[in-house]
Amino acid sequence: MDKFAKIEDEKATSTVHGARWLSNEYLHKAESQPRKRRIGFQRKYHNYTTMADTGDENDLTSAFGWLGGTPGRSLTQDEVWGMMYRIKGEIIEEMWVATDPTYYDAVSRTYGYGMTGVIIRGRADSFAAEKAKKLRQLRQSTGLTNLVWDIQELKDTYKWNVGRFGMFSDFVDPAPILKALGTENAIDSDANYYEATATWRYRNLSFNGIWRKWYNGKKTFSPDTGDGIKSWKDHHFSYDFCKNGQEITEPAIYEGIERFVSRRPVYERRRRTGQNSRFSKYTWVRVGWEPCVVQDYQDLN
Repeated sequence: MDKFAKIEDEKATSTVHGARWLSNEYLHKAESQPRKRRIGFQRKYHNYTTMADTGDENDLTSAFGWLGGTPGRSLTQDEVWGMMYRIKGEIIEEMWVATDPTYYDAVSRTYGYGMTGVIIRGRADSFAAEKAKKLRQLRQSTGLTNLVWDIQELKDTYKWNVGRFGMFSDFVDPAPILKALGTENAIDSDANYYEATATWRYRNLSFNGIWRKWYNGKKTFSPDTGDGIKSWKDHHFSYDFCKNGQEITEPAIYEGIERFVSRRPVYERRRRTGQNSRFSKYTWVRVGWEPCVVQDYQDLN
């Protein structure tokens, strides 16, 4: 950029700001199954559903939610925001009774053996496999090869669904002397976009419903990849930072440029005359200067 001279009165800036979610949802559904007793049934004490939703992360008034069952009421906005995470995934947790109907107790002279309160936890799309795996482990650890799942006592479903994340850039031209600063078709087409890099951390949800270790994530929005940041006006765009079965931290993105008018030489090809034409027929001669729009990255740290 050394060959371009800045003119302070003909300078604009464009800065992209941090990412925030555009929508977010949370669901917790708790269920219990009645168990037969000598008198009546066991009371369903575990049945309720909690739902919470928000719109734009910057719009606190968009929060609403509902707590069903008992007591059954609307959630406050603070309660809704306390349930919002940057997660996209679903976990199922169930409590079962496992029994072996072929087991014989010589002391009581009765058949049957039961194991209560067995917890099974897994990611929703792999829960069936985790449930079968848990039964194999119980059969191996107890030696009761005929154990089967008998009664489901409790089931909890947890679902998070953070949406796309929105980002925006501010284009500021305090002294719009030349239209080129705020026009897409700048004389220097390379100055129509700039790149910005977002960073965050993420972790994956394993098959058994346990979160794994954290990793570093990075995404560069660049003209080379077709998603550069517009330099000549405010620019709003979005991106799915959180993938299915992931939790992420808040993406950080804050980069910008100075967009300014400079000048560059204009050359004209002319035919050589005299003895100089023995070596080449044409030469390039500078005939003047023309304005151009260029840009430098700002140090925003």
